[in-house]
Amino acid sequence: MNIQLAKLATMKIRTSSTQKKASERRRNDLLDLLSQDDDKQRRPCPDCHTLCKCDKHSSHCTCGCSVDCKYAPRMLSSDPDLYPIESNVVPLVYAMSVLRVAEPCWSCEGHLKNDNELLRPPQVWFYSDSTVYPELISEYLHDLCFIKETSCLWTVMLCQHTASHATTFSIKPEISEEVKITSKILRQLQNDLHVISYSLREKVFKLAEK
Repeated sequence: MNIQLAKLATMKIRTSSTQKKASERRRNDLLDLLSQDDDKQRRPCPDCHTLCKCDKHSSHCTCGCSVDCKYAPRMLSSDPDLYPIESNVVPLVYAMSVLRVAEPCWSCEGHLKNDNELLRPPQVWFYSDSTVYPELISEYLHDLCFIKETSCLWTVMLCQHTASHATTFSIKPEISEEVKITSKILRQLQNDLHVISYSLREKVFKLAEK
């Protein structure tokens, strides 16, 4: 019996064709991410045709592209007249747009019903046909929490039953139901949005290069 177990322990499990295809697909997804332009190479807002202020006066120039662009809240929204992106969540929506492989589709900067009741936490939803990108973003969020850069752990979760039927994920804080969300805590969560956005592209790229 012991000899049989020893033989079993030394057996090499053959890699299935499915695993090979998954590995190849993951590699291609990572290469696709790493090939994406940043916001100084190509505008992250697809519907922005505003003429730049440099000598080029071009609708393609990226000299004015940044999270501080006054047009960003409108240009990042699919319905700019009714629903421009809220100011506290603009940085993360912009940073996600710069990734180009995790397209934001809905966002909220967080709101309270009253001083101690959370109506909706800060969050950003995004589309992704690949699970690789949500995994990388999730790892980045865990790293931020580990070094105490964010006030709590932020997670990436699969959204169930979305109207678009596209594969959709959400980035939101992990908050215990026992915690009373005051306006002060909400401000901390909104500050997290800025922290997360600050080095999102840089850190996700580094994780992809491993």
